[in-house]
Amino acid sequence: MFKVRFKHEDTRWLLFLVLIYCGVVTVAWVWLGEGAVYIALGAVLVMLLGMQMHLYRRRQDDDVRFLEHVQDLFALYTLVQPTAPLPALTRWSATPALASTLASLVLTHRPRRVVEFGSGASTLVLALALERLGEGHVTAVEHDARYADTTRKALARHGLGHRATVVHAPLGPVTLDGETRTWYDPAALDDLGEVGMVVVDGPPADTGLLARYPALPLLKSRLVAPGLVVLHDAHRPDEQQVLARWQAECPHLQADLLPTPKGIGVLRLRDDAGGSSAV
Repeated sequence: MFKVRFKHEDTRWLLFLVLIYCGVVTVAWVWLGEGAVYIALGAVLVMLLGMQMHLYRRRQDDDVRFLEHVQDLFALYTLVQPTAPLPALTRWSATPALASTLASLVLTHRPRRVVEFGSGASTLVLALALERLGEGHVTAVEHDARYADTTRKALARHGLGHRATVVHAPLGPVTLDGETRTWYDPAALDDLGEVGMVVVDGPPADTGLLARYPALPLLKSRLVAPGLVVLHDAHRPDEQQVLARWQAECPHLQADLLPTPKGIGVLRLRDDAGGSSAV
């Protein structure tokens, strides 16, 4: 069976436009005569020029994003100075922007205890940054046992088992202010103590409305200086609502939205909050 394969999506669009052109010209010739063909030709030419301009602008945007990724990777390697290659920061992994932001926040604010919801390359980056400081520990909570094991192996390859603990905590129902939500088993953090930094990159958005909202309500009583809360994917509508609710419920926190491709929300204890918690 004959099957056409396209290496690039743009090629598919170009063929689609050519087919449209042929159809428009044929209809114009049959119904309106020879003069209408030139009108149809002009209309299709305008359409092709518009598509070309769109593709050009999209390519420019892609080039800018690529350069930003490269700059973030240079910054990341300079900050954490790994002794072994880092995992690929692509697809569902932490983006270079998130990884470099986390490393910078840890090195600048020196939290002694970091909690992360969702494990992976970001866990390794946090552990590397704490290792550079010579103190501190990150506890990563992961609902998928396979991902948890993969993260543990990455930490072991870098000799960072003493800086990070990956806890497997299946997702289940939790009740907050009368609302039932899907969240990590709260028992995973029973013995945690005070927390200086929280990173929220899980659970996945398809687990429910405002899926990442429970992170702060469940930990705000333990949050102490520097009192950082980092929310990834902050450009998504759900995460924007989560940020708004967190700010309304925790007046001691001030929020900044970093203009990265996926958006990073960073909340921190206000200067006038001293060493108090976010309650």
